[in-house]
Amino acid sequence: MNSANKTLIVAIFLAMAQISAQAAGPVPINQLNMDAVPNLDREAVRRVQTLLHDKGVDPGPIDGINGSRTAAAIKSYQERYGIKSTGAINNQTLFALGAVDLAAQANE
Repeated sequence: MNSANKTLIVAIFLAMAQISAQAAGPVPINQLNMDAVPNLDREAVRRVQTLLHDKGVDPGPIDGINGSRTAAAIKSYQERYGIKSTGAINNQTLFALGAVDLAAQANE
């Protein structure tokens, strides 16, 4: 088998894997790892900061940056609500904040 055929086979395999992953859809909520920390984009972090602020916890500026003040606010919120206090925006914290859709992104 020449290298062009090998490249084509690899390309087809990768395309099939991507289609399969997209067809599977998001992981059901009851199968989410609640300790998982999703990779949130700036807009999602801004939303978390807004939710914290609305619940009376000061995350610092609502700027979409998950910096030290946001981490301290997350940790304070976790302590207040009996969540394992890590300061990380994990799925359990997202659920408690009411941002279930952001938690579901963790395993897509």
